Amino acid sequence: MTSRYMLLITWVLLLITGYFCWQSYHQLHRAQTHIHSLEARIDTLRDSAAQYRTLQAAYVEIHEALSTSHDQLSVIGADLHTRSVDQLHALTAIKQHLDSLLVAYDTLQTLRYTDTTAHHLSFRP
Repeated sequence: MTSRYMLLITWVLLLITGYFCWQSYHQLHRAQTHIHSLEARIDTLRDSAAQYRTLQAAYVEIHEALSTSHDQLSVIGADLHTRSVDQLHALTAIKQHLDSLLVAYDTLQTLRYTDTTAHHLSFRP
């Protein structure tokens, strides 16, 4: 009888050990699945970090280009302002010259009219 009890106890212990092994196997399988999921997430995060660095570099390039463009536009704006002021001065000088020519023309017309009138008055019979 003792050997039967020993055999029965051995079988029960083997069943319990098998059950725990089966539980451990499934926990190991779930852990491996979770590890694979985490590795996939890490790869995604690495890709996102690489994309972020690429975008950040592009942002720096765009910022530098905008800064350069702003500087160039400032120079162009200053040049246009200078040219506009110079053209305004030139137009003002031309207007003043035309005004003086108009005054001289009016003076000549007045003198001519006066001279013509005096000429007609002096030769009347």
